[in-house]
Amino acid sequence: MTTEKTCQSPDLQALKGRLEHWRSTRKRGRGRIPEAIWDEATDLALHHGVSRVSTQLRLGYDALKRRVATRRQDATLPSPPSAGPAFLEVTGIPTPPSPPCCLLELENGSGDKLTVRLQGAPSFDLVALSKAFWEGQP
Repeated sequence: MTTEKTCQSPDLQALKGRLEHWRSTRKRGRGRIPEAIWDEATDLALHHGVSRVSTQLRLGYDALKRRVATRRQDATLPSPPSAGPAFLEVTGIPTPPSPPCCLLELENGSGDKLTVRLQGAPSFDLVALSKAFWEGQP
């Protein structure tokens, strides 16, 4: 025995009532559900889920799912450009050049370590420093 879940959302209950009224008052035959009802059902499906809304409103699951997917896709599209300026120049804010950064780590066989962190151009010879470290000179 299956039981139908009752609508918990007041918005879903209200739309269910309007849809049932439309179904009971339409002329014989198959008429299209008004777009306003579809739009509201799509909004509710985004919040409550396609399955729940399609079941409660007795709407086609696949049709509602397509509308939800279209709505989500439209929401991710970039909005059209505003009427504002196409280019905005900001002046007076100096941007300092980022100095090059260098990290040199050396370790010899006896476990001695040398770490050199440089900002900007080095003022000494890195090759000579490395050679002195490898040779064990102070």
